[in-house]
Amino acid sequence: RSLTVNPEDRQKMIDSLDRIMREREQSRERLNTSLREFSSRLFTALEKALAEMGSGQVLRIMATDPGSVKDFAAFAKQTGNELLSTAEHGKEFEFYIKRK
Repeated sequence: RSLTVNPEDRQKMIDSLDRIMREREQSRERLNTSLREFSSRLFTALEKALAEMGSGQVLRIMATDPGSVKDFAAFAKQTGNELLSTAEHGKEFEFYIKRK
């Protein structure tokens, strides 16, 4: 059994698939932009919270993103604060950051 598609219908199918792929890529780009903006706001809030704390005080943070393990380690290093511990509890990650 075979399927024959005339050239006009074939081109319509190709154009439709191209449009779908472009829309998906645009959606992915919008999502990535939103995630970057969210991360930026999150770390700005974290910096503000730490700035309001006294030296040596400890901030506990809970997150659900596995990527947060690397993110919080890098954040602590960049800001000069100390990442005291990281723990995984099921699908949650717990961080303790000590204010410099």
